[in-house]
Amino acid sequence: MKIAVYHIGYSSEGESSIFILYGEDKDIYYSMAIDCYEESQCNITDSILEEWGIAEKKLDMLIWTHPHDDHSAGLVQLVKKYCSAEKTKICTANIFGEAERVSDVCRENIFFLGSLLQRKKAMNRINLHPMHCYPDIMDEIAFLGYGKFDRMVLKCIAPMPNIGGIQGINKTFDGNKICLGCVVKLEGIAGEINLMFAGDVDNMTFEELAYDSDSEISAAYNYIKIPHHGSEKGRKLMELLQKSGDTSEYASTSVNLRNHLPNRKVMSEYGKVVETLICTSDIVDHHYGKGVVYLDFDLEKKTIKTQLYGTAAIINKDKLKNDAA
Repeated sequence: MKIAVYHIGYSSEGESSIFILYGEDKDIYYSMAIDCYEESQCNITDSILEEWGIAEKKLDMLIWTHPHDDHSAGLVQLVKKYCSAEKTKICTANIFGEAERVSDVCRENIFFLGSLLQRKKAMNRINLHPMHCYPDIMDEIAFLGYGKFDRMVLKCIAPMPNIGGIQGINKTFDGNKICLGCVVKLEGIAGEINLMFAGDVDNMTFEELAYDSDSEISAAYNYIKIPHHGSEKGRKLMELLQKSGDTSEYASTSVNLRNHLPNRKVMSEYGKVVETLICTSDIVDHHYGKGVVYLDFDLEKKTIKTQLYGTAAIINKDKLKNDAA
């Protein structure tokens, strides 16, 4: 078995991720897309899924992490093309009571997904799950006879219920505070593979995980999609990783130039607990544009192949440290 991981970023904002578990001749065992974005009618997520033939096979999982435009534009088209009521599970943040407090783009997504729930025939209704808190299981798959890994579990990282309650009491709305992420864990005789797709998960959620002895949050990962474009708002994950003393293998981020992200200081601190840092744009030499990080994990050989497209670049930690200083 192999894993293909894509992290897609755009010129000034916008990101999405793709996870595909596959075998020989690219036989797909499981496929998942996380968020969507399009810029000037360019939707790289769509192009990659099309290349893998997902339009015919359909996604197993689609995750919409939270209702901000840079994670949401083009999502309706993705659902129409790559999701089916029979196969696809769609997981979202708990956003269906927030339609009046989000942008037009996100409101369109909410109304469209809601319409799929209201179809007259039950067989045509979408399999939709607003997620509430870690460690709710999004999906669990057993693979028999496929090699050294025999089980895959997808767990959501989502805010504890009290976080959403705080927003209701204060009559405020912050999409990041209801954002969900996903941990993918493969287990077998060869050990474990841990991947985290953290969306824009907020510090409050990671603080809850730190205090929850039952959370079973992993100490190190083979890959991390860094939360919130490497900002201060998601740095609690990095602090959790630092406490463990273990080192993760790969982590990637995207840019949000309007908010001057990623934060150089935060990224420099991630560099202490992650072997290889990558960004969808070259933030050291300030070369911004569309970029794709592609990691291919060979689970039998225990090797990782890295391919970078467009403006994506490995971050030079020494230059980043000097830049942050």
